[in-house]
Amino acid sequence: MIEYPKAGKDATYKIIGLDGRALQGGILQENSIQQNISLGNLPRGQYILTIINNGKQTNLKLLKQ
Repeated sequence: MIEYPKAGKDATYKIIGLDGRALQGGILQENSIQQNISLGNLPRGQYILTIINNGKQTNLKLLKQ
């Protein structure tokens, strides 16, 4: 589950490997403040979660155990 400020139109997310490759991504539901994201297809490890919302980009560390 990820939480973020109220999603505007065209808000998106990406999960990026530490090597810089985009591994997964999608669109955030407009006017939402949280969303479930499945990491089932990714191996254990560290990733970067990038959220682009209302013209702002936020990068967060993500750890799958």
